[in-house]
Amino acid sequence: MSGRPFRSTAELERQQKQFWDAYEGPVSIPLALDTFSRAVPAMPDVKVLDYGCGFGRTLQQLRSMGYPEKGLHGIDLSEAMVLKARRTLPRADLRVKKGRRLPYESGTFDAVVLVGVLRCCASNVEQVRLVEELRRVLRPTGVLYVVDFLISEDDDLILCYNSFQEGACEGEVDLPYGVFAVPGTGLLLRHHDPAWVETLLAGPAP
Repeated sequence: MSGRPFRSTAELERQQKQFWDAYEGPVSIPLALDTFSRAVPAMPDVKVLDYGCGFGRTLQQLRSMGYPEKGLHGIDLSEAMVLKARRTLPRADLRVKKGRRLPYESGTFDAVVLVGVLRCCASNVEQVRLVEELRRVLRPTGVLYVVDFLISEDDDLILCYNSFQEGACEGEVDLPYGVFAVPGTGLLLRHHDPAWVETLLAGPAP
């Protein structure tokens, strides 16, 4: 094993928060708005949660598509990003994430949007916990709408995947292929095996 120090889940989350608090660049992960609007029509009483809302870009897009701002909700671990989002979405309910359990009643939302968030959860266990909690706050007929990254065939990214696996320290050995460290940041990101995404989103067996 390499000399890279072990980082607990809490430490990884602190590093994620520090990175996104300081981030000023663009976020360019597209949300297929036409597809979303067919699954979740913009009704007057619709409630949508954007988990990992960041600057509020996705919520702004939804507002522009006719979703009422009073029904738009967002939550993010970065307080700095949430503060920026509140400036452009003054009537939306935007909160800072604290702890595992979300501050919403069960069955609150018609849809939960998860755009580029799973890439920030390196372990299968953390992803399962997150999806279970998001399903809790969804209504029984609600939609969990996920956009994220699959494992790439790009040579540079393959090198990153392999380098991380070869240098995994104790505590990281169970992280799946597709996890990689972002140079110069200490940040871990993950690209996904399609079979895992299908399993993760399939929900509990009946």
